[in-house]
Amino acid sequence: MTFASKTAERINSMTPMEILDFVENAIVEQGRASVYDCPNGKIECAYRGKDGAKCAMGVVLDDADYTPAFEGMLAWAVTDRLGIVDTRKRNLLSRLQSAHDNAFREVRDGYDVSFVDAFKSKVWHVRKWINNGTNPMDMRGYNEFN
Repeated sequence: MTFASKTAERINSMTPMEILDFVENAIVEQGRASVYDCPNGKIECAYRGKDGAKCAMGVVLDDADYTPAFEGMLAWAVTDRLGIVDTRKRNLLSRLQSAHDNAFREVRDGYDVSFVDAFKSKVWHVRKWINNGTNPMDMRGYNEFN
Protein backbone atom coordinates (compact mmCIF):
# COMPACT_ATOMS: atom_id res chain seq x y z
CA MET A 1 0.00 0.00 0.00
CA THR A 2 1.60 3.26 -1.08
CA PHE A 3 -0.95 5.69 0.26
CA ALA A 4 -2.43 6.43 3.64
CA SER A 5 -6.19 6.66 3.62
CA LYS A 6 -8.03 9.08 5.87
CA THR A 7 -9.06 6.08 7.94
CA ALA A 8 -5.43 4.90 8.29
CA GLU A 9 -4.33 8.40 9.33
CA ARG A 10 -7.03 8.45 12.04
CA ILE A 11 -6.23 4.93 13.28
CA ASN A 12 -2.49 5.62 13.31
CA SER A 13 -3.05 8.65 15.54
CA MET A 14 -5.01 6.64 18.14
CA THR A 15 -3.90 4.20 20.82
CA PRO A 16 -5.53 0.76 20.90
CA MET A 17 -7.58 1.79 23.96
CA GLU A 18 -8.75 4.97 22.21
CA ILE A 19 -9.85 2.89 19.23
CA LEU A 20 -11.71 0.46 21.47
CA ASP A 21 -13.43 3.25 23.43
CA PHE A 22 -14.38 5.10 20.23
CA VAL A 23 -15.89 2.00 18.62
CA GLU A 24 -17.67 0.82 21.77
CA ASN A 25 -19.19 4.24 22.45
CA ALA A 26 -20.35 4.66 18.85
CA ILE A 27 -21.99 1.23 18.69
CA VAL A 28 -23.65 1.61 22.11
CA GLU A 29 -24.96 5.05 21.12
CA GLN A 30 -26.24 3.63 17.83
CA GLY A 31 -27.99 0.91 19.81
CA ARG A 32 -28.31 -1.63 17.02
CA ALA A 33 -26.31 -3.74 14.63
CA SER A 34 -25.52 -2.61 11.11
CA VAL A 35 -27.27 -5.04 8.77
CA TYR A 36 -28.63 -5.42 5.26
CA ASP A 37 -31.10 -7.78 3.57
CA CYS A 38 -29.33 -10.32 1.37
CA PRO A 39 -30.88 -11.40 -1.94
CA ASN A 40 -31.31 -14.90 -0.45
CA GLY A 41 -33.58 -13.49 2.27
CA LYS A 42 -31.03 -13.65 5.09
CA ILE A 43 -30.07 -10.64 7.16
CA GLU A 44 -26.31 -10.15 7.50
CA CYS A 45 -23.95 -7.59 9.02
CA ALA A 46 -22.73 -4.70 6.88
CA TYR A 47 -20.07 -2.03 7.18
CA ARG A 48 -22.76 0.40 6.10
CA GLY A 49 -26.24 -0.86 6.85
CA LYS A 50 -29.85 0.20 6.79
CA ASP A 51 -30.77 3.70 7.90
CA GLY A 52 -27.14 4.83 8.20
CA ALA A 53 -26.12 2.21 10.75
CA LYS A 54 -22.43 1.29 10.90
CA CYS A 55 -20.67 -1.77 12.22
CA ALA A 56 -17.58 -1.73 14.45
CA MET A 57 -15.22 -1.33 11.51
CA GLY A 58 -17.71 0.99 9.84
CA VAL A 59 -17.59 3.58 12.62
CA VAL A 60 -13.86 4.14 12.09
CA LEU A 61 -14.13 3.92 8.31
CA ASP A 62 -14.05 7.42 6.85
CA ASP A 63 -16.85 8.06 4.35
CA ALA A 64 -14.26 9.12 1.75
CA ASP A 65 -12.62 5.69 2.02
CA TYR A 66 -15.77 3.56 2.00
CA THR A 67 -16.73 1.58 -1.08
CA PRO A 68 -19.58 -0.94 -1.40
CA ALA A 69 -16.91 -3.39 -2.56
CA PHE A 70 -15.91 -3.71 1.12
CA GLU A 71 -19.21 -5.45 1.91
CA GLY A 72 -18.58 -9.14 2.40
CA MET A 73 -14.83 -8.64 2.95
CA LEU A 74 -13.23 -9.56 6.25
CA ALA A 75 -12.17 -6.61 8.41
CA TRP A 76 -8.53 -7.70 8.07
CA ALA A 77 -8.77 -7.37 4.26
CA VAL A 78 -10.42 -3.95 4.57
CA THR A 79 -7.64 -2.70 6.86
CA ASP A 80 -5.14 -3.90 4.26
CA ARG A 81 -6.92 -2.00 1.49
CA LEU A 82 -6.98 1.12 3.66
CA GLY A 83 -3.25 1.01 4.35
CA ILE A 84 -3.46 0.28 8.07
CA VAL A 85 -0.14 -1.46 8.67
CA ASP A 86 0.05 -1.69 12.48
CA THR A 87 -0.66 -5.38 13.07
CA ARG A 88 -1.91 -4.85 16.61
CA LYS A 89 -4.45 -2.26 15.46
CA ARG A 90 -5.51 -4.43 12.52
CA ASN A 91 -6.07 -7.33 14.93
CA LEU A 92 -7.97 -5.06 17.29
CA LEU A 93 -10.30 -3.81 14.54
CA SER A 94 -10.88 -7.38 13.41
CA ARG A 95 -11.79 -8.47 16.97
CA LEU A 96 -14.12 -5.50 17.42
CA GLN A 97 -15.80 -6.40 14.14
CA SER A 98 -16.20 -9.97 15.37
CA ALA A 99 -17.75 -8.64 18.59
CA HIS A 100 -20.33 -6.72 16.49
CA ASP A 101 -21.09 -9.64 14.20
CA ASN A 102 -21.31 -12.23 16.99
CA ALA A 103 -23.56 -9.98 19.09
CA PHE A 104 -25.86 -9.60 16.10
CA ARG A 105 -25.95 -13.36 15.55
CA GLU A 106 -26.90 -13.96 19.18
CA VAL A 107 -29.90 -11.65 18.81
CA ARG A 108 -30.81 -13.01 15.36
CA ASP A 109 -30.61 -16.59 16.60
CA GLY A 110 -32.99 -15.92 19.50
CA TYR A 111 -30.72 -15.64 22.51
CA ASP A 112 -32.37 -13.69 25.30
CA VAL A 113 -29.99 -10.73 25.16
CA SER A 114 -30.04 -7.25 23.68
CA PHE A 115 -27.58 -6.40 20.93
CA VAL A 116 -25.92 -3.71 23.05
CA ASP A 117 -25.49 -6.02 26.06
CA ALA A 118 -24.09 -8.80 23.88
CA PHE A 119 -21.70 -6.37 22.16
CA LYS A 120 -20.48 -4.88 25.45
CA SER A 121 -19.90 -8.36 26.85
CA LYS A 122 -17.71 -9.27 23.90
CA VAL A 123 -15.85 -5.96 23.98
CA TRP A 124 -15.07 -6.62 27.64
CA HIS A 125 -12.84 -9.52 26.53
CA VAL A 126 -11.02 -7.32 24.02
CA ARG A 127 -10.51 -4.67 26.70
CA LYS A 128 -9.11 -7.34 29.03
CA TRP A 129 -6.56 -8.37 26.40
CA ILE A 130 -5.51 -4.76 25.81
CA ASN A 131 -5.17 -4.07 29.54
CA ASN A 132 -3.06 -7.19 29.96
CA GLY A 133 -0.81 -6.09 27.11
CA THR A 134 -1.64 -9.11 25.01
CA ASN A 135 -2.62 -9.26 21.39
CA PRO A 136 -6.41 -9.34 20.81
CA MET A 137 -5.91 -12.15 18.28
CA ASP A 138 -4.19 -14.34 20.86
CA MET A 139 -6.18 -17.57 20.79
CA ARG A 140 -6.13 -18.03 24.58
CA GLY A 141 -9.69 -17.51 25.69
CA TYR A 142 -10.95 -17.39 22.11
CA ASN A 143 -13.85 -19.73 22.85
CA GLU A 144 -15.13 -17.50 25.65
CA PHE A 145 -15.11 -14.59 23.17
CA ASN A 146 -17.09 -16.25 20.37
